[in-house]
Amino acid sequence: MSNRWCNVAAESWLRTCGSAALLALGFVALVSGCSRKSDTTTLVIASARPNCEQASEPSRRDYCYEEEARQGNSRGLCLRIGGAKEQARCVARFASEGTDVVPCRQASAIYPMPDCFVNVARTARNAALCAEIVKEELRDNCVQAVAEAAQDAAICQQIKAPQRRDECVASSAAATGKVEVCSKSGNAQRRDECRRKLSDLKDDAEFCATIEDANMRDACYIERVVRKGPADLCEKVGARKADCFAQAARRLGPAICERVGSPDSTSRRFCYRRAVEGEAQLCNDIPSLTEREECLAQMVKKTPEPVICAQITTAEIADDCWTKLGEKQGDHCLQVKQADHRRWCLQEHWRKATDPRVCAELRAPELQTACRARVALNKH
Repeated sequence: MSNRWCNVAAESWLRTCGSAALLALGFVALVSGCSRKSDTTTLVIASARPNCEQASEPSRRDYCYEEEARQGNSRGLCLRIGGAKEQARCVARFASEGTDVVPCRQASAIYPMPDCFVNVARTARNAALCAEIVKEELRDNCVQAVAEAAQDAAICQQIKAPQRRDECVASSAAATGKVEVCSKSGNAQRRDECRRKLSDLKDDAEFCATIEDANMRDACYIERVVRKGPADLCEKVGARKADCFAQAARRLGPAICERVGSPDSTSRRFCYRRAVEGEAQLCNDIPSLTEREECLAQMVKKTPEPVICAQITTAEIADDCWTKLGEKQGDHCLQVKQADHRRWCLQEHWRKATDPRVCAELRAPELQTACRARVALNKH
């Protein structure tokens, strides 16, 4: 009979027969046909302890027997506890932080205790002990725990399911910090995911270079730049180079955007917008005068302060800035210099004006009249 079948059969027999089975120990004959020695699974119930039997509540009684079992090193006292699961837990504690698997076998003969085998196998660095766990998923978890503890990805090969095996390899790579371990994965995508996760765990861009997929490799470098890496890492990025520099500019300042595209390119403008993220003072860090002033003109949408437009020296950009302010208050349209642009701004935004000079510049008399009435109303 196999050890695993023995555990299952004993467990089934105990659940069917109840506590009387424990007292009679009738299940000893069942397990005697198993391959392991009988003294590793046979657990004799110990004599009752008067001090525990006198406990007023079942929970106090169980606690008393558990303490007596621990202090007296007597697993048989665990069988005095009510409930198979609680008995098994009591017995399994004798294997805690040790390499003796016998308590796990004895506990599992009462109720399945896979965690007990996991702990012992991990401590002993012995994946063979995981074979005593019946459920495949839990058995694989045990193998992975041993592989991590032993820092040996070769142990993962004992796991049959490919994806689960590769997860074990990735876990071992993380435990050892060795990117070459990821190569033991049988799937290209999971190999790269292993390398990317290791790069993130160690915050090391060198691991990104080992990633085979170009898109994932770019993403890996960008993640490092976002975290703390120098902007120079963006030079190693392929298709997403501009995005990488934009991310770097958000952390290191808009001057980084000078390395993106040409002066009037869309990619550089995008980089500047990402770099300032609505902070007008950051626009002043942009080296290019035109780009700096365009940045300021955009900022008034979020920070509608006339002082921002007043510092712009390029006429066309300044007019654009004052027009944007005019959307908030029509009086600012009076600052627009270019005639057609000024007229359009006044025509669109006179309803938000408080200065009667706005009305005087409107062409239609009836519009001027309506404007003066609105100006008077806005003042109050």
